[in-house]
Amino acid sequence: LAGWCYRIGRKNLEALSSTGTAELLNHEQKEVDKILGPLVTPEERAGILKVLGQVHIADDSSEEDLKIKEQPMDMEEDTKSVKGQLLSVCPFLENFHSLEPLLSVWQGVRVRMFMHYQLSARAYFHFLKLSGEQAGLSPGLDDMNVTASLRLLRLLVKYA
Repeated sequence: LAGWCYRIGRKNLEALSSTGTAELLNHEQKEVDKILGPLVTPEERAGILKVLGQVHIADDSSEEDLKIKEQPMDMEEDTKSVKGQLLSVCPFLENFHSLEPLLSVWQGVRVRMFMHYQLSARAYFHFLKLSGEQAGLSPGLDDMNVTASLRLLRLLVKYA
């Protein structure tokens, strides 16, 4: 299960990385329409949907700042960046208290994008727990434990 979830998660993220955005599902689009109401133009709506579906958060920093900043942004910085992008697309959102519900939709999209990796990590931890209980009983488990540990390490370093 862990290997399958890992492969599917990687495949999904690679597909999303090529386009740069995830398409919002129908219920997510309806939620955005409910939040925005008739106050936005179709262009503003399209811009908001694009920001909410971003795979990689575009930082407003210059290229020099990006070279200095080697560590990935945390969730709080991502949220600030998305707020800024939403306000640049549609500045009046701040006045109507629409930002928090839109950020909630964005967080749901992010959870959906990384769902397979989360399931993979849980399954790898479960596998390691079970194999630890059977230590010494099966000589082939060592190689599988190393593979599971390395994949967990990669998931934690890249996506945690």
